[in-house]
Amino acid sequence: MKLARGLFLLLFVPLFVTLSQASPRFVEHVVTGTLSGAVSLDVVDMDGDGDLDIVSCGQSSSNIGWFEQQADRSFASHLVPMGFSGAYSVAVADFNEDGLMDFATASFSDTRADVWLQQDDGSFSNLLLENSYPNAHTVEVADMNEDGHVDLLTMGGGTQPLRLYLNDGSANFTLNVVHEMNYRGQACRPVDFDGDGDLDILSNNFDGDRFHLFRNDGEENFTLELIGIRDGAHWIIATDLNGDGELNPVTVAYSAGELSWWEESFGFYNRYTLDDDLAFGVYVEAADFDLDGDMDLVATSESGHMLAWYENDEMEFTRTVLSGSYTFAGEVFPVDFDQDGDMDIVSAAKGRNRVSWWELESINPPTAFDLTTPASGAHLNTADGITVEWTASSDNDPGAELTYTISLGLVVAPEDTSWVVLDGIVVTSQTINQAELWQDVEPGDYDGVVFVEALSQGDAVRCNEVAEVMVTVAASGVDESQATPEGFALLEVYPNPFNASATVTVELPTAGELTVAVYNLAGQRVAELARGRVAAGSHEFAFDGSELASGIYLVRATVPGQMYALRKVVLVK
Repeated sequence: MKLARGLFLLLFVPLFVTLSQASPRFVEHVVTGTLSGAVSLDVVDMDGDGDLDIVSCGQSSSNIGWFEQQADRSFASHLVPMGFSGAYSVAVADFNEDGLMDFATASFSDTRADVWLQQDDGSFSNLLLENSYPNAHTVEVADMNEDGHVDLLTMGGGTQPLRLYLNDGSANFTLNVVHEMNYRGQACRPVDFDGDGDLDILSNNFDGDRFHLFRNDGEENFTLELIGIRDGAHWIIATDLNGDGELNPVTVAYSAGELSWWEESFGFYNRYTLDDDLAFGVYVEAADFDLDGDMDLVATSESGHMLAWYENDEMEFTRTVLSGSYTFAGEVFPVDFDQDGDMDIVSAAKGRNRVSWWELESINPPTAFDLTTPASGAHLNTADGITVEWTASSDNDPGAELTYTISLGLVVAPEDTSWVVLDGIVVTSQTINQAELWQDVEPGDYDGVVFVEALSQGDAVRCNEVAEVMVTVAASGVDESQATPEGFALLEVYPNPFNASATVTVELPTAGELTVAVYNLAGQRVAELARGRVAAGSHEFAFDGSELASGIYLVRATVPGQMYALRKVVLVK
């Protein structure tokens, strides 16, 4: 018997994930918390300024929101009124090829599909595609007929067909019905599944618990092939998950609460379950988050209120939950949002009216390394300077600078260690000179400790050896020509207003753990000028605002239990 391609085999192969707090580490930045029922999104440079913006719709909102990224990573909100509510999906493209980005929407509750064309003044005009489209759920953009123009795919419920709207390049759309089945679909993913150079369509029948491939013959004639059955599959993508050069369907099942991948073998598709604890799973996407050459996954669940990513290590998957309170989580979008060389995540949460981007802050810490000099037991004379050397550590975070921190401590008393800390060193040796000594230590011999830390994107790795040394303080570091400040103070920033750089001065009557940081009016930290132990005295720090937008900023200086001070500074360009 000859086996037809596309038959499925109900072979259940459990491949459950390990639950772990794995790297990379993601940090959430909230874009908006007021887009009612935020569910779908797209990421694109809407205004042509070189950075990425976010377009999102909410199933309870009558607006489409596009959120313009600013130079300081804040967002300006632009709301486009639709005149109806219930948009469940949005996709962005330049449909009329005028150089301005437009978007298309599918409205579940208002049973319609629309295109919104951006005008020269930034407003949007409506082009109605269909106003009787029950349970319109999804809209996707792709050049389906390879004529150089972006077309539209839409998917809805009831007896409505999977629809392809062919675009002539002027936003004139011609409807091409892909199928006529009684079919409540959710996903309609355009992908060259068979590698023949034209785009096929992966789609699902939500009520029928099955999903299909619509194979394109190159003339936009589509042949339906059944791939698999799963309880209430909501979303489907295709990616080479196992690294064999072939695309694998990946599905998230709403009713079964399962995340699965599928592999073809002799015309049959075998299902492998990655996670059976994704309650009412709704969306899944793929990206190489840890940059190890294989594809990882990110998925969301509604009733589980979960946003999680799955690290692929030779087909063993570790699940890390980014948020377990992402109420009625919506769509996810992997993208290098901050353009630093690694993949971030943009996501929506219906129950929180929230759109966020999750910054991949760190992939792997720097590797372990050794301290070469000084050796433990060495006698160091600070008057001649102390040279510290180490074996360089390599940085595993792409695009991130690897720096070092040297710490030299004197045990002045059993309960007190006074430290000199040098930050931001990028070379592999450093001499600590007399001028950098403690201002409140009398001359004499002291037990000391020297160590080095390698720093990269928030990760710190200490060298394997810590040198326990004897340190001779030949003379006090106190500069008698300068009086010790009488109290803790953050002085006026100079100049203020300033154009590109300003000087921040902090006075400390005693040594302390000082942090100096700069914030915008949204409360986001935009610069850190100092962090660590600082000797008594007057200290100046340079604030470089050349990459920031004009506006008002707050400089904050803190010493735990001693000082909390704010100064307003105005940047004018």
